[in-house]
Amino acid sequence: MIGMKETLKKTCTKCGDEKEAVTDNFAPRKEGKYGLRNECRECRKAYNRDRYTMSGKRDKVHSDRMMREHGLKPGEYEAQAAKQGHVCAVCGNPEVNVIRGGKCRLAVDHNHKTGRRRGLLCVRCNTALGLLNEDPTILMKAVVYLQTWAASTTIQTTPSLTSLGTST
Repeated sequence: MIGMKETLKKTCTKCGDEKEAVTDNFAPRKEGKYGLRNECRECRKAYNRDRYTMSGKRDKVHSDRMMREHGLKPGEYEAQAAKQGHVCAVCGNPEVNVIRGGKCRLAVDHNHKTGRRRGLLCVRCNTALGLLNEDPTILMKAVVYLQTWAASTTIQTTPSLTSLGTST
């Protein structure tokens, strides 16, 4: 047929799936058939994740980052996490967020003005403190706001800002 382009197919050597031979499915490789790797992107990603985790490199990278960003010597992060029972210092819950198939570690909370470390927090609590500019006054206003709404019996009633201790 004139004007019709035949789509090339390539079979992944790991999972055996036949996929369209494009860079969305296979990473580029000069020596490979059609200039693409032999394994599909999903299989390569799984392989790299397993290799990274099994080699212990994940822990080494984390330890190096803790030293570079927070001045924590090897083992200090783990000691603090154990001291806190591996839960957030604010909400008391373990970290539940997952990134790239692995569970996140608790974040090292610190004062952004002084750099002093305070504790380990889950992503949600660490983000909340950051969004409130680490300001106890704003946090207390948020507490009063939530308590006012919790005490409200009518959903339609909007508490006035003056009753919350804020000025308009």
